[in-house]
Amino acid sequence: MSLFTEIKDQVTAKDVALHYGFDVGRNGMMCCPFHDDKHPSMKVDRNFHCFGCQENGDVIRFTEKLFNLSSREAAEKLISDFRLPIEVGRQPKKKKKRYSEYKRIRRQKMKDLLFEKSVDRMNIVYLQYFHLLNNWLWKYEPKSPDEDYHPLFLEAIHKKDYIEYLLDLLNSGTKEEKASIIIEKGREVIALEERIRKIRSCDGE
Repeated sequence: MSLFTEIKDQVTAKDVALHYGFDVGRNGMMCCPFHDDKHPSMKVDRNFHCFGCQENGDVIRFTEKLFNLSSREAAEKLISDFRLPIEVGRQPKKKKKRYSEYKRIRRQKMKDLLFEKSVDRMNIVYLQYFHLLNNWLWKYEPKSPDEDYHPLFLEAIHKKDYIEYLLDLLNSGTKEEKASIIIEKGREVIALEERIRKIRSCDGE
């Protein structure tokens, strides 16, 4: 049984009107407190209805409108003022909901942090590779028309523009574009990172 139902089973709108000092006639009619009522136009019994301003509702609604309260505050006031044997809970669901929301926000922050770290890592690896490609273009450029193309020179020709494109997306692209690179190029970047490490080790860097 809900808190409101328990209250409405024990207190009527007429009880509330009498308790808070309103003059209620034998026929249940009283002056409406919700508009400038010169003659009794509100009927109170279990619920209430005003034939003047058309305001109506149950005992909870009567109390919340009378004292400008929320439904919960009106219920608590009735329990206190009428000393009803109803225990007002601590609303564990709300606490649980707040805690769940906190966990959701924390999880999202962790995801965002991991995402940014992945973007930064890929950006560093591709930037290192881009510098290598530029170096290979200069270092292995053919000195004569008859000279065979060095494999690293060919790699630089084919990859330089594409790597520059990926770097642009990682720095200025949308979150969706960055996520797509992370998903599609994750393994490639791991292998590329290891390759760069070996190249630098051989070069004595």
